[in-house]
Amino acid sequence: MSCQPKPLIGEPQNNSVPACPFPNPSPKFGRGAPEFKRLFPFSQLWEKGLGDEGVGTLFTRDSLGTPASEANDKGLTLIECLVAIAVIGLTAAVMAPVMVFSMATRIQSQRAEQALQVAQGEVDKIRLMVERGGDFSSQLYIYPSTATISVATTAAPTSIAANWNSTTTNVAKQVNIGDGSQNKFAVQVFRSVGSTPAGSTVPITFDVGVRVYDFNAVQNNSASLQTTPAGLTFTSGEGQRSSRPLAVIYTSIFQGDREGALCTYRRYLSTASTVTNGLNCN
Repeated sequence: MSCQPKPLIGEPQNNSVPACPFPNPSPKFGRGAPEFKRLFPFSQLWEKGLGDEGVGTLFTRDSLGTPASEANDKGLTLIECLVAIAVIGLTAAVMAPVMVFSMATRIQSQRAEQALQVAQGEVDKIRLMVERGGDFSSQLYIYPSTATISVATTAAPTSIAANWNSTTTNVAKQVNIGDGSQNKFAVQVFRSVGSTPAGSTVPITFDVGVRVYDFNAVQNNSASLQTTPAGLTFTSGEGQRSSRPLAVIYTSIFQGDREGALCTYRRYLSTASTVTNGLNCN
């Protein structure tokens, strides 16, 4: 059935032909006018060339043919998740050994630094005792003397105790530093007999050796302890501190303010009785 557009203002209307339901295609009420779009929103489909089929497909599928309800549900696929997990696993596998090595090496270096401070403290204690003078024989004799020619050849300790044993060098003293209750180090201190002037019980000079071991090394591995200092190398565990001392100090203690001390020290270093440069020690 045909229809006629609604006449404009001032135009005659043919009553024999019904008016069309759409507004006039005028500049004011044409198909592209805002008023037409408001009243007939589906008219935009024909402007875009979608035709009748576009009415059913515009609101049900996207440009790729995927239903609109599914196109908005974006996420990772199973393969993408597996790839991400594999990348994280490989990264952790590469970084974990480096972190373990770094932590173990840092702990070993920290223990070695603490052990050196403990060893130096024992040497300073003995040196201060000698420099004060007087009869320090009773204080000195708590440190066991070694019968070897050189203190460096003294054997490693074989046991741990709360204090040193004045009769043997095989006992190390347990030492704890810090706030914890667990012992961290085992300290072995020994000395040579030294040189004592005639008529005196106090030596003028003697050698002292101090070795600081890890406490667990002496407690669990006393049969295979060595005397060579541990090397602070890159390690993933205890490293060489499980069998070697963390700190070793060998030094000579000399009391230089006593009469004949220089000649006594000279004889201690050499069997010659006369020193050159005019010093007569006869």
